[in-house]
Amino acid sequence: MRKALAAAVFVLALLFLIIVDAQPVEAELANPPFMEGPLASIYILSDGTVTGTSSIQVSGNTYTFTDNIKGYIVVQKDNVVIDGAGYTLSGEGSLGTGSFYAVEPTTGINLLHTKGVTIQDLNIVNFVIGITPATNVAITRNYIAYNQIGIAEPTNAAITENYIEYNDLGISSGSSPNKNNKIIGNTITNNNNGIKIMLISSDATNDLISGNNFTRNGFAGISLMGCSGVTISDNSITATIPGIGSNITAGPMGAGISFIYAYDNRIFGNHIADNNYGLSFSSGSNNNIFYGNDFINREQVAVIPKSEGTSKLDGLVETWDNGTVGNYWSDYLTKYPNAAEIDGSGIGDTPYTIDSQNIDHYPLMAPVNAPTPPEASINPYLTARPSLIGSQIKIEGTLSYGGTGISFVALQISYSVDSGTSWNEIGIVNTDVNGNYSATWLPPDIGTYQIRVSWEGNATISKTFTVVYLLVAASQTNDLISVGSNSTITLFNFNADTQEITFNVSGPSETTGYVKIYISKTLFQNVTEAAVYLDGEQIDYTTSSTDESWILYFVYSHSTHNVAVKLANDVPESPNSVGVWLATAIVVACAASVGFLLYFRKRKH
Repeated sequence: MRKALAAAVFVLALLFLIIVDAQPVEAELANPPFMEGPLASIYILSDGTVTGTSSIQVSGNTYTFTDNIKGYIVVQKDNVVIDGAGYTLSGEGSLGTGSFYAVEPTTGINLLHTKGVTIQDLNIVNFVIGITPATNVAITRNYIAYNQIGIAEPTNAAITENYIEYNDLGISSGSSPNKNNKIIGNTITNNNNGIKIMLISSDATNDLISGNNFTRNGFAGISLMGCSGVTISDNSITATIPGIGSNITAGPMGAGISFIYAYDNRIFGNHIADNNYGLSFSSGSNNNIFYGNDFINREQVAVIPKSEGTSKLDGLVETWDNGTVGNYWSDYLTKYPNAAEIDGSGIGDTPYTIDSQNIDHYPLMAPVNAPTPPEASINPYLTARPSLIGSQIKIEGTLSYGGTGISFVALQISYSVDSGTSWNEIGIVNTDVNGNYSATWLPPDIGTYQIRVSWEGNATISKTFTVVYLLVAASQTNDLISVGSNSTITLFNFNADTQEITFNVSGPSETTGYVKIYISKTLFQNVTEAAVYLDGEQIDYTTSSTDESWILYFVYSHSTHNVAVKLANDVPESPNSVGVWLATAIVVACAASVGFLLYFRKRKH
């Protein structure tokens, strides 16, 4: 009876609280600079073919971006991987209308009739809806920003390690029970609502929200509306500030977690700090349990709106401990200056009382979940050109923290020839206003080098470093071949008699590897008839060129593979253009950092 009544009241409340669900939705957000040109209509058809763009390369079930795209994608094939490779999919802005359950040009990636799709390493910006409906999908390591809704209607979705910012709603879930979403390890910042879970049903959603970093969202870090069965654990929820985002949703502002007719949810192990309200409640929100959390806020708990002359929580009844452990309250010793710890247990001997029906019987004496400051990402890479004695190497990259460049700081660049036992300084370089840096270096001799770029950190960000590898060799020719890759490359060889390049690639499983081969135009006049083989099976590739070189590009799923590239045209007769062994600059990103290295998105807007 209680649940039925709560659901009925909740439905009426929705009439003035929100505008959402499968009806058209409107946004009022500012947008970043737009990409030029018309909006492409791109389809991944059920037979696997791609229409509407030449900037997506197909390899089996993997669809890899090779450039930025202004357009929207409709996926009609199950079990595919969309790999952004750091590129951007951009729409025409978040102003306008869109639908969760119809193909619209205002939706970045539409998954209406598919399942088992993976979307990774893609920047998704300037849409009314970034991704919808996300059913049985994996959404990982993406940058999702400047949309009205970043991810809409996920069901049985794994949403991990994304950077989600400047949306009205970062993630919006609702309209049906048993969603079973796993939202883990994301950074969700500068949105109006970080995550909103809404359900017009008495059934549980069974969503897990864990290990995320919510900061500087406006309405709430997390909003639970009419739902139950949500677990919120081990998150950092900080600096929720009224006025961030478009704030088109009515109700409490600046809450770490907002409860609107939400009941029977579990909230534990979270660091909830520096918010306008730690928790805000509306009528009908009962029987939620809180334990092992840190509450360090301007106002810890509030009911909005609150009736005159009622108790602190306006008659709501919540559970504030699990029978052995309660929560840390930053005002505990202010309220109870004579409270003392019980026998070294970390628990105070005086209960923390919110009102007569809401008491934490086992309050903690100190915070237990304060997050360790994460590290920056330093992202060095070497210009993908051959490296010979007497040739300078360009070392460049971006120092960033949470996807934002760190400006005007000094980085140390050094090299090692003994596998990192000792290091020799190359020099000091400063980042620019966007966190970018660049340096040139002349290797002193042939051999294998480790090049390290390091930053000492500051008061809030820990120090970090990253290492890349470089092979420097002598060559019989000035007409050269080089390879750039995010894989480890070994056993590189070029056979002039058979016109074949061979090498091995390896990398962590369940990730995508890529190779770019630069071939001098003076060495080969044409590479359009080349054939690329992975473990003996011919695969697709794309070609492009610079003034000096042809570029062959292809991708693969990481493990250990043998690569063979057969160049079909004749070798020029000049003796200077023949060499069985050619020097190669191999660029391999090998992260070696202190502590936990944050996921970094290389933006290509």
